Amino acid sequence: MTVPDVGPGAPTLGRHATLVRLLAGLGPGTTDEAARTALVRVLRDWVGRLGTPGLASFGLDELGIATVVAGSRGSSMRTPPLALTDVDLEAILRASR
Repeated sequence: MTVPDVGPGAPTLGRHATLVRLLAGLGPGTTDEAARTALVRVLRDWVGRLGTPGLASFGLDELGIATVVAGSRGSSMRTPPLALTDVDLEAILRASR
C-alpha cells in the first residue's frame, strides 16, 4: 500500500512529508513522493516491532469494513489531511487486517 499522490489540493501533505523525512532519517532534498513511500515503510516497521495486531484480531471482517466505511463520514472525516474515497478507506482497512 502506498499513500496516494493527491496533488496540491492537500496543503498539509508538505508538512507531513517534512515530518516523515525526520522520522525516517531522510535528507531535506528527498521528494514528497519518496517521503510518502518511506512513511509506509516506517509505519510497517513500527507495527512489526511493537507487535501490533491487525484489525482482524479485533473482529473486523468484510461486513465490518462495509459498516465502518458507511459510518465514516462523521466529524473526524470532514477535515483530514487528504480526502479519502470509500474505495481508499476500504483498501486501508483491508490492508490493516
